[in-house]
Amino acid sequence: MAIVNKEIAYHLFIEPVDGYKEDGFAEYEMLSQASIDDIFSFIIDNKAHLRQIDTYSIPQFSQWSDVFKVLHIIADAPVDNLDREKIGYFLCPKSARSSAKLKYGENHHKLAIQLSLAVQQVKPELTELGQVINMVPDEKTKVLSISKLALRIPFIQQILIEAQNKNVNGFEYLTRYLSPSTARRRRSSIKALLRLINAADYDGHMQNIIWNIKWEEEKDELS
Repeated sequence: MAIVNKEIAYHLFIEPVDGYKEDGFAEYEMLSQASIDDIFSFIIDNKAHLRQIDTYSIPQFSQWSDVFKVLHIIADAPVDNLDREKIGYFLCPKSARSSAKLKYGENHHKLAIQLSLAVQQVKPELTELGQVINMVPDEKTKVLSISKLALRIPFIQQILIEAQNKNVNGFEYLTRYLSPSTARRRRSSIKALLRLINAADYDGHMQNIIWNIKWEEEKDELS
């Protein structure tokens, strides 16, 4: 079925996360009712208005599921001066270096921002949608929400549009925006999000598109 509330869908999948306040329950309702195929069709219909890809908008993370822990930390951490290093402190082993905690916290907080679940104000805060998803008790439902929200990431949107009817080299696509070494580090994150989208696509329409995305490197890039 088509997306009913196109205004909320536009806010959620086309516009930046900053600069607007939405009803998190209405966003969650739209997200729950729309299928992966509905959302992708809406993105195609609005492709002239999609956000530009930049280095900041391309995710890099270790465990995408840690985004749920990030939401919980931001909502309930018993500290007043919460920052990305402290988020990393709650996520990482105590033995991890401060620099590693900062990087881990930064990457996974940034993923929450990219998924429209958090914002960075004076300190990390949840969006209204992030607050709602943080309260959802069912783990499978939360994972399905993340799978759909992965479609708001500009790189994911553009590469799926490109791969609709032809093979696309995903690694080469990454190197249009990143150095080869950075592209190698972020490649696994993109592949993980594409697997999430594919697993949540009960209609099966996305499988062939995702299958069209190859990840080979050219020989000169390996030398």
